Amino acid sequence: MAPDSLLAAGGSAAPPSGRTRPLCPYPKTAIYKGTGDINGAAKFVCGGNLETHATVCADVLVKYKHEVHGELDYRGTGVNPGLCERVEDDDDSK
Repeated sequence: MAPDSLLAAGGSAAPPSGRTRPLCPYPKTAIYKGTGDINGAAKFVCGGNLETHATVCADVLVKYKHEVHGELDYRGTGVNPGLCERVEDDDDSK
């Protein structure tokens, strides 16, 4: 039987007192409860869905990373290009 989460500790950016986080089964992710020590796993819960439209589409980058309005590059992402449509801000035309 698979566990609900695994506990991870440490890391090169961890403070001297340590840092722990739950490792959640995909597509869930660790979500901060909003209060308390951000370095303790007890203040996180597994939830959410990394496969949502907003999350998946936000990870698709432009072909040349320095471009702001360049063509999105779907190669190697596994994302259907028809799923993500670029929405331009009204302020971009100013």
